[in-house]
Amino acid sequence: MIAGVMVRPRQTRFFDDKSARCLFRELAIEAVVCVDTGGRPLGQLLAQHSRLPLFGLDIRYPGSRVLDNLPRQLVPLLWPFKELSYKLTAPRPAQNHPAQTLLSSYNRLALVDDSASSGKTLQAALEHLFRAKIPRDKVTIIVGRCGQRARHLVDFVFCKSDTRSTG
Repeated sequence: MIAGVMVRPRQTRFFDDKSARCLFRELAIEAVVCVDTGGRPLGQLLAQHSRLPLFGLDIRYPGSRVLDNLPRQLVPLLWPFKELSYKLTAPRPAQNHPAQTLLSSYNRLALVDDSASSGKTLQAALEHLFRAKIPRDKVTIIVGRCGQRARHLVDFVFCKSDTRSTG
């Protein structure tokens, strides 16, 4: 029990593109929100299959915005610093994101990212949505790949129809 709230471990379930529309209808999902840096392709696929609006959240580690503006030749040289920055910092959303006010008008959202390893990015996205008056119980988290440390956050793992694995 944490702060008076019973926390139950989540059982991650697998689904594919053929069942996306049925799943979203069953969960009453009204919009898809993707983490822009990695979750956009999966978010676009799910939004297209389920015919729902798609929104992006710009959530990145602090140093990645600086690296994005450097010449490509310098990026390999600075890669070790980027990895160290990822281990020592937490991702943050961009300030004054325009989608924040739009998202609060939806009752149920799907938060999509390409993968969840540590869960830091998803946690930052959930905090951002919470500040927009969207509580966790109205958000379904979907990822393409899920690591053991982030499994407690993830509701569904997306698998392509032909490559479904049991894990």
